[in-house]
Amino acid sequence: MARVLERYFGPRTLVDIRYDPYLQDLSREVVTVDDPVSMNWAVLDHAAIICKPKVPRCSSYPLAEKCNFVRLRAARQELQG
Repeated sequence: MARVLERYFGPRTLVDIRYDPYLQDLSREVVTVDDPVSMNWAVLDHAAIICKPKVPRCSSYPLAEKCNFVRLRAARQELQG
């Protein structure tokens, strides 16, 4: 979940993700829905299928236009030529 949250919203502030208030607040906000268990599993499934650590499949991502990681990656590719 931390990878998805950081890529979508921006990087954490602390090295240890377990104690980072930024990630804790984001994760709480994401699962504050009618069915938090399903939302949690959906984020984890998204991390496993789309938002992979080494080769993310951003083109398959329905929210790609709002994703911070996708925007930064596109800007980096433009600069590289």
